[in-house]
Amino acid sequence: TVLLAGNVGAPAMVRSAARMCAAVLRGVPDLLWALLFVATIGPGPAAGALAIALHGGGLLAKLGAEQLEAVNPAPVEAVRLTGAGRFATTMLAIVPQARAGLASLLLYQWECNIRTSTVLGFVGAGGIGQELAISLKLFRYDELSTLVIAVLLLMLAVDTLSRVTRRRMGAAA
Repeated sequence: TVLLAGNVGAPAMVRSAARMCAAVLRGVPDLLWALLFVATIGPGPAAGALAIALHGGGLLAKLGAEQLEAVNPAPVEAVRLTGAGRFATTMLAIVPQARAGLASLLLYQWECNIRTSTVLGFVGAGGIGQELAISLKLFRYDELSTLVIAVLLLMLAVDTLSRVTRRRMGAAA
């Protein structure tokens, strides 16, 4: 994320390579990543976790870089004028300003990843989605409804936790 942001001052070659890597990771849909990992490492939760990690990592890198670039440039310039280097400027002027927005993005991506994991289970990527698929195929509707309710309750709990955390960090909830 930090390497992608233009105001951090990473070398152009490094920034370009990081942008390309993030674009490739987020450009491949998580469902396709899951199918690729199920085919290579076999069905199960590891395939789903890897698929979500790669797609979510690329997305967070892009959105996080945009948060870092959107900070107020005045404090950044003030820190630079004191003679601080790139790392110090990033850690003392850029990241603190973007902290709440970065936390908000991270928590939102976490919510999305939980919802995505449910869908990925249908293609063999493990987790509760796989249990939903099995219950559906075996016509166990009582089990299916229990799992759906469990997913909904989990999503409500995650949403509440995210809202509280964002509010405490100063992000708009």
